[in-house]
Amino acid sequence: MEKRLPKGTLGGQAVMEGVMMKGPGGYSVAVRRPDQKIEVKLEKYQSIGEKHAFCKLPLIRGVVNFVESLTVGMNTLTYSSSFYEEDEVETKVDRLFKDIFKEKAESVLIGITVLISIIIAVALFMVSPAAIAEFIGKWVDSRILLSIIEGVLRLTIFILYVILISLMEDIKRVFMYHGAEHKTINCYESGAELTPENVAKYSRYHKRCGTSFLFVVMFISIFVFMFITAKSMWLRMVLRVLLVPVVAAISYEFIRLAGRHDNAFFNILSKPGMWVQKLTTKEPDEEMIQVAIVSVEAVLFGQSYVDAVNQAQGIGEATANEKLEDDEKQDTNPTPYYNGSTMKYNNIVLGDDLGNEYEEDEDFDDEFPDEESEENWENDEEYSWENDTIKETESIHSNKQDDLKEADGKGSAVNKNTGVRDRNQKRLSDLDEQIEDFDIAEFEKSFFEE
Repeated sequence: MEKRLPKGTLGGQAVMEGVMMKGPGGYSVAVRRPDQKIEVKLEKYQSIGEKHAFCKLPLIRGVVNFVESLTVGMNTLTYSSSFYEEDEVETKVDRLFKDIFKEKAESVLIGITVLISIIIAVALFMVSPAAIAEFIGKWVDSRILLSIIEGVLRLTIFILYVILISLMEDIKRVFMYHGAEHKTINCYESGAELTPENVAKYSRYHKRCGTSFLFVVMFISIFVFMFITAKSMWLRMVLRVLLVPVVAAISYEFIRLAGRHDNAFFNILSKPGMWVQKLTTKEPDEEMIQVAIVSVEAVLFGQSYVDAVNQAQGIGEATANEKLEDDEKQDTNPTPYYNGSTMKYNNIVLGDDLGNEYEEDEDFDDEFPDEESEENWENDEEYSWENDTIKETESIHSNKQDDLKEADGKGSAVNKNTGVRDRNQKRLSDLDEQIEDFDIAEFEKSFFEE
């Protein structure tokens, strides 16, 4: 058995129809595409904590890790959704944004999205329960009791939020991939071989889950906010917001310890967070588990593994069918057309002995002339010779086809070529079907044997 990473090294996140897995030095994203192939990519990533020792200090590292996780998570969500989003018309705002930020436009957009997400989360789960508690405070004198009421309200709002979003079909599938991610990590950390059959046996709950982290944040906030005794309501609100990083830092240290220790004390303390995971994880199917395995092993075995997975499925290069379709397009005889502004014919393919007579015009644009300009062109003596030339070449082409038919009473060489092409099409179609039925267990067997 290969040497395993220490417990707590791997972490992940479910994305749209896929799984992101983060390990030492980088993260991978595996996505089940609409054509059912699993596309995987590996990105190098260096944490701020690895660059600056200060960011690795206890409590500080919790805030840094939280922000980094949001950034990477948003980036991978954007990547996975790109496989399923429909073509959108680029607006003036989009073009202006790209003109200002150039190649950094996408990174800036993700940063803005993360910032907005944090603001909404703080407003929904921190400020709104505090505002309700302030209102109830008119009838409750005990600061401790009021903090407990606020904490219960915060947890209630969170659970209602999760229940509501879980009603969405896309979110249901994300929660299933979330379960696949947990099962795969649990299988790996137990020392078992990563196969769909093995992974399916493991729990879909995990002590280091982000859901547990959010639950711990809400629980610890009850005790931290008890110390806010300012008389002004607005000052109390501001202090709550300012203390959010402190709460997140403490919560991260707890989750980190709980994930690295498997004893009765931490298991009991982790139970409430894992109960909440019943809402955010669902049992995955085998295809989802396959995606999670590919994501984990991409982090473990590097770029050579990623390249092998993609190449085994024909990803990154045109499939055999696509190449055949391109060849067929080149063999066709498109109707000649001309451009109203340049009056030049383009893309005329009438046979080997005729096609070379016409070169593509570099100044050609795609504007077709209207009926009036077409009529004027046909009546223009200066260009009438072009019209005659086209008619002549079309006539030659017609005679050429007649000669072929006479040479073969069964349907000519053209029909024979069509029969060969049909057989090739079937053979290549069968090959593509084999590629689409990608089996991670069979692939691994051949990959590791090599």
